[in-house]
Amino acid sequence: MLAGGRGGRPMLSRRSRLPSVQRTAFVAALALAAVVAGMGALQLHQLRALAEDRERAALGSEAVEAAGALAAVLGYHRHVVEELARSPRVHDLLAFGEAGPAARWARELHALLPDVVGLALFTADGRILGDPLAQRVGPACLADLRRRLSGERPPGPRFHDQIPELAHFDLVAEVAGDAEEPLGLVFLSVPVTALEAVLRPFRAEGRSLRVVGPGGRALVAWDGAPPEGAVTVRMAVPGTAWQIVLAQAPAPVALPPGAVAATAGAAGVAVALVLALSLWAARRFHGELRAVERMLRDVLDRRFVATDWHPRLEETSRILPAIAELAARLEKERRRLAQESLTDELTGLPNRRHFNRELVRALEMAERGAVVCVGMVDLDGLKQVNDTHGHETGDRLLRRFAETLDSQLRRTDFAGRIGGDEFGVILYGASAENAVRFMDRVRRVWRERLAGDPELGTLACTLSCGLTFVPVEEACSRVEVLRRADRALYEAKARGRDQVVVDEAIG
Repeated sequence: MLAGGRGGRPMLSRRSRLPSVQRTAFVAALALAAVVAGMGALQLHQLRALAEDRERAALGSEAVEAAGALAAVLGYHRHVVEELARSPRVHDLLAFGEAGPAARWARELHALLPDVVGLALFTADGRILGDPLAQRVGPACLADLRRRLSGERPPGPRFHDQIPELAHFDLVAEVAGDAEEPLGLVFLSVPVTALEAVLRPFRAEGRSLRVVGPGGRALVAWDGAPPEGAVTVRMAVPGTAWQIVLAQAPAPVALPPGAVAATAGAAGVAVALVLALSLWAARRFHGELRAVERMLRDVLDRRFVATDWHPRLEETSRILPAIAELAARLEKERRRLAQESLTDELTGLPNRRHFNRELVRALEMAERGAVVCVGMVDLDGLKQVNDTHGHETGDRLLRRFAETLDSQLRRTDFAGRIGGDEFGVILYGASAENAVRFMDRVRRVWRERLAGDPELGTLACTLSCGLTFVPVEEACSRVEVLRRADRALYEAKARGRDQVVVDEAIG
């Protein structure tokens, strides 16, 4: 928005504040700092992601080993229970169904398998051979065995922790007779401590290790739930419905010594350099803009000289030719307007303003001793021509006379149209006789040209002229000189027109 300023010059209102080069440079430096900080944060994020990927790969490798260790423990105990199911003695015990021999068999095997909690034989009709409590077969285990006999195959091994200190998992093998008829089941339960023993090497500071069964139930849990944001790996234990879950908090990103300080320092130096460069460029550009402003003011004041300015920036160097061309065009336009303001539009001779300006100069020369003659010339009968033949014919008559008068002037003389049918003449260094002779020559040439003009030859239009001389080395006003010349002109008209009269006060 523009508002009026001093001297009528437009100026910007405060609400339309233009952007500053220096402010722009400062904002650019801040933006660069933000970009550098963002790049640093992105690099740190990438380093963390890379570290997490490495930790996940290492953790996955350990999870594979842990799952393999669990599978080995389970495989060993499965092999034991399957070998027992194929044993002839077990066939006989189940076939005869005697509790005493079965109990002794269980006690003997306990001595050979110290890591086994429960060991028993389960008949096809759903009985435990021997005392269930003595053989460590709890109610939950009995229920699982009966479901097994009924044909259910729940995912196993089955896990029981109703008594936490006796938490265990069960392994069962079917026993068939010679005719493949079902004789019963061999039951074997293994304490959870057997699993913990093989998983102990995989424990570590800041790590959560769990073995979970179907539904996410924890069979083994060390160090509680995984920490927030931890790297977590799940691995299925072969041959079971269990999973190993390892979770570990990400290790801090190990940057090279002094890397953070070096990065921050480099970013600070980059920002400082960019800011300094931006401010330097802004100052240079601001100085160049001030120079352009001065040049434009010189153009307005008509004092512009193209060689006075030596640009220091490529961008502003391109402005100089445009300003020089602008100055040339403005000067040309000024001259044209000045010429139009001092020239009579109809005849092309100097107008009244120009004639008065030249007359002032002539008076100054007369004060210094120059001889100056001032004459007033009038076209006799122009009004009748306009009334009879129209103003267009009168205008052609005026233009024709202006050409005639101008053709008879010396280089030092001056003539102009005062207005209407009246013209003024200034003759330098001419005596009264020479001045009269000059005007007589103009009258003669005018008659000849008028007579030879096919369009204007029939018109009656003569010339009356009054002459006066400016007093030498005396102060005389322009009005007084024109009054004397007019008086001589009126005298010429009073004497019958078509003649030259010299002012009596001078002559």
